[in-house]
Amino acid sequence: MTSDNIVPFPANKKILDKSVPLFHKGSGNSGGPPTMELHERVSKIEAKMDAAFPTFATKEDIANLRGDFHKEFVGIYKEINAQTWKFIGFSAVVASALVSAVYYISRHLP
Repeated sequence: MTSDNIVPFPANKKILDKSVPLFHKGSGNSGGPPTMELHERVSKIEAKMDAAFPTFATKEDIANLRGDFHKEFVGIYKEINAQTWKFIGFSAVVASALVSAVYYISRHLP
């Protein structure tokens, strides 16, 4: 299950003594059916993780994705920069036209 480019959880450390169950049968507050012991629950979670492991992203996948994002963001930055200067130029032309129109109206019309 382990791979060189995925950091595993330190399973060699003793976290909890498995001989002592964390949940005793029938110890739930709801008064429901008996609960599973901790090692049974962990084994079910491990089985689900083993099934999902092939879909995890590796460091290489993340590095490729980071490079792709960088290229896309550079392209977006250039487009925004170009659009900003187009807007500034258009605004300057419109402002000049409005000033010229007001000047003409104030000087030439009675």
